[in-house]
Amino acid sequence: MTTRSISVVIPVNNGERYIRECLGSVLSQSLKPSEVIVVDDGSTDRTMELVRAVNRDILCLEQKRLGPAAARNVGVEAASGHYLAFIDADDLWTKEKLALQMGHLAKNPTTDMVFGMMRQFYSPEVDEAFKSRYACPDTMTPAIHPGAMLLKKETFLRIGPFDASLKMGEFIQWQARAQ
Repeated sequence: MTTRSISVVIPVNNGERYIRECLGSVLSQSLKPSEVIVVDDGSTDRTMELVRAVNRDILCLEQKRLGPAAARNVGVEAASGHYLAFIDADDLWTKEKLALQMGHLAKNPTTDMVFGMMRQFYSPEVDEAFKSRYACPDTMTPAIHPGAMLLKKETFLRIGPFDASLKMGEFIQWQARAQ
C-alpha cells in the first residue's frame, strides 16, 4: 500500500517503567511510521536515556513540565508527516493499528480522522485493593481517545492545538472542537 507519511507523537513524563514496551509496539507496526517523536515533559528519571537506547532515529524533544497537552502540541509542531498518531508512553498498539487505519483513510479520502478499538488493562504494579475499586473490563471497546486516533495533520492544524492550560480533559475539549 502506498501511503503518505505518518508521524507518531509520544508525550512522556517519568515513563521509564513503560517507554520501551510502548516504543516496541510503535516500531513493530506492520505499516511503519515515517517518524517517531518523543516529547519529554520534565522527566526526572531515565526515560530519555532509555528512548535513545531503543533507537537513535527517534526524535527526542524535551521541555519543562507543562503537561501532556503541551507535549503533544510540541510534537505536532516538529512533525513532518502528512498524518498524526498519538500514543501515551504507558499504552500499547496492536501490530496492525496504523495499517488498518491508513487502509480506511485511503479508501475514504474525504475522511479526516479515524478511531479504533481499545482494551484497557491494569498496570503490572497495581495491587488488588486498586483493582477492587476500579473496573477494567477485558473487552475491546470503541475508543475516542488520542491513542486510538489517526488523522490528517492538516485537519489537526485546522482544529487547532490541544488546550495546554487544561491538565485533564484536554482531549475531550479538543474533540468537541473537532466535531
